[in-house]
Amino acid sequence: MVAGGHVLIHPPLIEQAALDAEAAGTGGFDFRSMLAGLRPAVSRADLAICHLETPFAGAEGPFLGVPRFAAPPQIALSRNPTPPRPGTRPLAGRSGRGQRLGGGEP
Repeated sequence: MVAGGHVLIHPPLIEQAALDAEAAGTGGFDFRSMLAGLRPAVSRADLAICHLETPFAGAEGPFLGVPRFAAPPQIALSRNPTPPRPGTRPLAGRSGRGQRLGGGEP
């Protein structure tokens, strides 16, 4: 089992993800290179859990930092550095920030 938490997406990380996506020619946001260092530990785990502290904004934003964090939803796709195993499902829950902001679906 591997667990991590308090993943907090600040504006400089969003800006870097946009640059990485542009460099890859994909547009949008690409957080994969920032999370690549997690691959060795996560890929060996039977269960990997990571808590995203930042609530999601809509697909087009606005993407915000302190004090009202709102992250691009593309981070959810980037956070799984290995393909899901058959028969598995992601788990979701609300963070304290999401509750305080009245965040919608986790």
